[in-house]
Amino acid sequence: MEESKSIVLSYETGLVPASKKQLVMSAVERYLDEFYVELPQRLTESELLVINNQADRELATIRRGEAALALTEIAKKRKLLLGPPKKDIVEIEAMFNKIQKQITTIKENYNTEIGRDYMEQRRIVAEAEAKLRAEAEKQRLQAQEALISQALDQNDEKLLVEADNVFVPEIKLAEPERSTKTDAGSTNVRMDLVVEVVDKMELVKCLASANLNLGFVEVDLSYAKKYAKMMGWKPGTIEKPNIMFGLSIIEAPVVK
Repeated sequence: MEESKSIVLSYETGLVPASKKQLVMSAVERYLDEFYVELPQRLTESELLVINNQADRELATIRRGEAALALTEIAKKRKLLLGPPKKDIVEIEAMFNKIQKQITTIKENYNTEIGRDYMEQRRIVAEAEAKLRAEAEKQRLQAQEALISQALDQNDEKLLVEADNVFVPEIKLAEPERSTKTDAGSTNVRMDLVVEVVDKMELVKCLASANLNLGFVEVDLSYAKKYAKMMGWKPGTIEKPNIMFGLSIIEAPVVK
């Protein structure tokens, strides 16, 4: 802690810039040494882990929690050592960025595997439900056929009505466990929508025909500017802009 304070304060002393930078870099290197040693193995573990049982789920939860904690600790240490961003410490920032990127990858690997395992458990449950429904439907048909046959033999209309009312009760198995709790932390899985554009032209047609509202539109003005220059669109003025395709084109000063 004292070393950290002295490093921050060194920027306010009379040390030459090179000495200041070296002082901070030495401290950062000492702090990050353990990460440089452990990260390759941790990264490999996160890439190779395949969840097959509860022990694997708990291990993934623990390792993911460790990665999340490491990211938090590094962010705190980074702020303590470096304070507000300064132009002369970009190289030092890069050292932190490299470690944080690797740890983030480790955390994301565990997120992916935990999600894959949950979806696999959902698939297993869905298949079991489908199998039970198919068996129940088979039994329903057999019971219905037996009642119809009995009704015809006995000329009993009540039995025909009873046959029509044979039904399969709803079959719903318990969902897979969403949470994995360990002494080192926990994970919780929830399902959410993922929306992607797969047909831009179809989306544009729906917008044009008002089947979708304008909340779906996000105009890339940087692209529009490049396109306007490429096409040689003439600009207007602030008082009288050139309006083309719903876009306003004017010429304005840029100060650097």
